[in-house]
Amino acid sequence: MGEAQGLHPEEGIIKALSIPECVSEDAAEIIFGLSEAAGEESVAFCYCDDVLYARIYDGERYVFPLPFMLTEDADAVRACIDLAAYSRRELIPLIITDVPRDEIEFLCSVFPHIDAYTYEDDDDTFYIKVNNECDMLDSIPSIELDGIVLDALTDEDKEKYAELCRDRDLNKHWGYDVDEDNPDGDSDFYLKVAEREFDDGVAITLAIREGGELVGEATIYDFDYVGSAEIAVRVLPTCHSRGIGSGATRALIKLSREIGLSSLRAEILEENESSIKMTSKYMELVKRENGKVYFALSL
Repeated sequence: MGEAQGLHPEEGIIKALSIPECVSEDAAEIIFGLSEAAGEESVAFCYCDDVLYARIYDGERYVFPLPFMLTEDADAVRACIDLAAYSRRELIPLIITDVPRDEIEFLCSVFPHIDAYTYEDDDDTFYIKVNNECDMLDSIPSIELDGIVLDALTDEDKEKYAELCRDRDLNKHWGYDVDEDNPDGDSDFYLKVAEREFDDGVAITLAIREGGELVGEATIYDFDYVGSAEIAVRVLPTCHSRGIGSGATRALIKLSREIGLSSLRAEILEENESSIKMTSKYMELVKRENGKVYFALSL
């Protein structure tokens, strides 16, 4: 939720919250009202840029009230986007609770995909499930472009996909430690993670195929709830220098447009010169920072 004052959401102890004096009365009323309704152990708060955020555990899941604007200068749209960024970072579904009917239009103006549900005892108050483009899909999509196919991973891909995921040289660019994530080296693990991440609306993981053979992986992930996502491609070392990464990137961009995304991002380690060179053909270099190169593309 940005650079916040007071509680980190996981601490859950309201007395630790520090609110500026100019808004302390309003903030205190909100804090103690929510705490009384939800219970101190179930609610956490965060204050940032004149906005008070709350996260509630309702016994089954985390939900969020609409961010509370504590001054006239607070930016309600920015606050909602920051709330979405928090849910992405924590891998928590974005469910906004106790939304008055007259606020639904505002939420529709911020988020392209929402589902609104009324409470049994109140037709004028809603809880809102904010969806991303992955949530909107019933199944893994597919595409074929210039001899490259992107489609769902299958059980038959398990061993070769595990080989790809275990490759240490690829993993140092991909962002995870294979030994830490799967110390037993279980081949089923990687396929199950890909399936679970799709079911949770976190990522779309696709097989890259050439001539019917699994040659790599393409991923759309980190959906921001307002039409953007990050993409990444990796190819088995035995299949390098065949233009597969370039072809898969073109196909992934086309597929991203087809599922309704409006922009894409990519983040590559500066040492990964071949990926930077390839990505530069299709996306605009935005910046180099902290050892990483950032790209973007409007669709």
